[in-house]
Amino acid sequence: MRCSRKSVFTMTSPTKNWSPKRKPTARGTAMTKPLTRLAPLLAALVLSACAVGPVYEAPTIALPGQFEAVPASATLATQLGDAWWLHYQDPVLDQLMAEALTHNADVQLAAARLEEARARAGIADADRYPTVSASAGSNRIRSSEQGIATDPRTYNLHTLGLSASYELDLWGRYRQASEAARADLLGAVAARRTVALSLSAELATRYFDLQAADERLRVLQQTLSARKNTAALLRQRMDAGSASQFDVLQADAAVAQVESDLATTLSAQQSTEAALAVLLGRSPRAIFEETLARGAKTDTAVVVPAGLPAELLRRRPDLIEAEQALVAATARIGEAQAQRLPAIALTAALGRESTDLSNLLDANAGVFSLAASLTQPIWDAGRLKRNVDIAEARATQARLRYTQAVAGAFADVRRALAAQRGATDSRAAQATRVEALHTALDQSQQRFDAGLVSRLEVLDTERSLLDAQVALANASAAQKTAIADLFRALGGGWQTPTEAGATAQ
Repeated sequence: MRCSRKSVFTMTSPTKNWSPKRKPTARGTAMTKPLTRLAPLLAALVLSACAVGPVYEAPTIALPGQFEAVPASATLATQLGDAWWLHYQDPVLDQLMAEALTHNADVQLAAARLEEARARAGIADADRYPTVSASAGSNRIRSSEQGIATDPRTYNLHTLGLSASYELDLWGRYRQASEAARADLLGAVAARRTVALSLSAELATRYFDLQAADERLRVLQQTLSARKNTAALLRQRMDAGSASQFDVLQADAAVAQVESDLATTLSAQQSTEAALAVLLGRSPRAIFEETLARGAKTDTAVVVPAGLPAELLRRRPDLIEAEQALVAATARIGEAQAQRLPAIALTAALGRESTDLSNLLDANAGVFSLAASLTQPIWDAGRLKRNVDIAEARATQARLRYTQAVAGAFADVRRALAAQRGATDSRAAQATRVEALHTALDQSQQRFDAGLVSRLEVLDTERSLLDAQVALANASAAQKTAIADLFRALGGGWQTPTEAGATAQ
């Protein structure tokens, strides 16, 4: 049990110096009677400052000292705000993000759940205050001759009045229920941020997949055109007797292979575009009829986190949601424990009552009542005790889920950092490979024209170049996607207190 010091006070009675030799005066006795009558109420007020149940303490978790060293050419996550996608410097992507965050169904569902949590918090907070209601009634009553006789036996009764009721929060039951509801509300706020963060990262990933599909289509279409020209040229040479039918068949097979890859890539492009339209919250007609805009491809700098890892606990919305669930579960332990303790309810009524409606507002028609009741659960087959056990078990589960979520969050950051490094290195390697294969293809074509090598060597080099160009497009998309995954793992971009203050100024 814990009590607030502000609510604890002392009362000095005027009879504290009483002794057998000194009888209390009439004045002292008159002053004592009101205090005696107020003693139960004062005691209830003192008890109402007390609360049962545990006090929430954040779990102690061993965190890493820092994320990683910051390269000189990298962009710090602290240089970006919540709109972390501005790092890509793509106006089309910015417009798509704004559309998705406004119209996406998951975002709207999260907003509706937030409103529900806000209403529930208001209901829980309202339980801490008195309820007042007005009533008016008119009855015609006939009494029994075998019961309590009235004269006359049949009469009218008209009533008009106000009533109020209030249960003293002796053990902090309603206060802790309100704290739990507020924690649920904060959790709903964090849940909406989690949905928005996941949506923005998923949208960025799909957008870059679409750009990669467009690039693969461009490469394949160029390759298909070149191979068709080559096949036509080889047929002319075969007719002239300077090329074999084997070379023509190889060229035709290469054309068919590119056509097959082109059809597969086109299908992937359409599938990605449809998925993007759903994320944007567009209508079924728009999904079928509208084409998504694309922005220009640009290189994106590497992003690294900065600051202490403890900031991740305060920033990442799913961790905030998990901690608020633990706060709520801890408060509900005290709420369950308070239900096992005595409860005092106060009721009051004030109004008018008359058998004649015309006399209802007369001065002598007034009535009132004051009542207080004390309720103490004695035996309920252990129901209330098991409610406490349930609340404690749920708090344990919430604590474990929170610590597990923290561990998972740092694992996400580590995986995202590794994926970004790998994607960056892969893209650089693929770019070098494409450049080298372009040179090799030129040399191979020159050797073929000189009759030094067969057409098979040229086709092998072309195939290798096509594979490298497709891999480069995929590596570029993977590098940008890795940045989006890193921001998702970090809970979006954030600013340190110093930078936030500078921005405000």
